[in-house]
Amino acid sequence: MSTSFVTSDYTVLAIVEGMRKYGLISKSKRESKDMADALRVVNEFMATKRYDRNSETGKWALYMNHEEVTAIPRAFSDAEVLQACDCWLYQVDTGEAMSLDFITLVSAVKKLKDDLVEANKQASTLKVKCYFGEYRYFFLNEETGEFVDSRKAGWDLSEMPKAA
Repeated sequence: MSTSFVTSDYTVLAIVEGMRKYGLISKSKRESKDMADALRVVNEFMATKRYDRNSETGKWALYMNHEEVTAIPRAFSDAEVLQACDCWLYQVDTGEAMSLDFITLVSAVKKLKDDLVEANKQASTLKVKCYFGEYRYFFLNEETGEFVDSRKAGWDLSEMPKAA
């Protein structure tokens, strides 16, 4: 059994930002907040379910421990959005049966990833390589002109809003 965890606020916000950028949700604050909350709930539920097979205990744990996304949104690069999609999908893909609502959200995140990859390939800012059945994504670093593995691009921590 692999491990699972609840992703950070910034992982969720990167996905929401990507969904806004690629037209999967509107740019309204209400829809963005709703999507962030939905992504968090799915993540919390599937992580709880992975560790606790008793559905009643799992539901109680989710209701008692749910944490809303409270971080301040910021702009994310496409490399960050792609990393966030991969991270979130890994955490929720437990192999367990999901409700239709959960499947719809997972499908939306997968569509975001597909749309992002296709748009960047069209713009020649992304190269995709397959290593032993695993896809790796290399984004163009505009400063150096080199393609960098998205897993090494890292989060731009200099862009994190300062706490009040």
